[in-house]
Amino acid sequence: MLTQIHHKKNELQEVKFFEDAECTVPFDFTEKKNLYILSKDGDITPLLEVIFKSINIAAYTPYIPNVKIIKDNPRIKTIKDITPNLSKYIPEDNAVLFLSDDDFQRYYRFFSKERRSLIQYRLLSKCNLKSGLNFTIFIPHGTQSEVEKANEVQKELKEKHGVEEVNLFAKDWFLPRCEKYYEEEPIPEWFEDFIKIYDEFFVENNIDNKDAFNKIITTNSTGILKLEDSKERLQVIDCKEIFEEYLKENNFYK
Repeated sequence: MLTQIHHKKNELQEVKFFEDAECTVPFDFTEKKNLYILSKDGDITPLLEVIFKSINIAAYTPYIPNVKIIKDNPRIKTIKDITPNLSKYIPEDNAVLFLSDDDFQRYYRFFSKERRSLIQYRLLSKCNLKSGLNFTIFIPHGTQSEVEKANEVQKELKEKHGVEEVNLFAKDWFLPRCEKYYEEEPIPEWFEDFIKIYDEFFVENNIDNKDAFNKIITTNSTGILKLEDSKERLQVIDCKEIFEEYLKENNFYK
């Protein structure tokens, strides 16, 4: 069982742990092993404090920067530190297109032979794509550079290969919400295409979306996107769910 633990600091800046989000009920560490904890404003102190409560405790948190003291501790895990089975979140009728060999090698085994296809981008030009084949492009990080690359690939699939549906899966999301850019003038050129993706999710306007991703699938790991942001063309996955599935599949609950 993965148990969520909440925390706050008192007047002396000491970390205190609680059962509830309102931080009113002290946390009972008895027989607890796998804890789900969210950091606040990049503060890693609660993560370190919680694993010092017992040598049997492992702390799972969605995302933290590559801080050496955390990275070298085997009892603190982020989404980046595990290899979860993400196949359930990708439409079953989609071929999965990986943009790097590393991602292909890391995740391809989770997709059954019944799935239509698993393709690396460097091999795309050599593939005889089946008519009616849909795609989900897989990227590990929803950063500017990775999304720009994925956007180029989706345009190639639709314009060159006649693909009608291209979705995007990003394990972590780092791009700011679109309305921040609408407050600035001019809007950065690289962001103009991406606004087509975001407009239905955050901004009401009449931009045509036919040249953008049909759907974005990502997680709430960085806190930029929330579960309540999910809509028809945006799916935000709870990292706690991913951790729970990972622990079950790898028998960490035994």
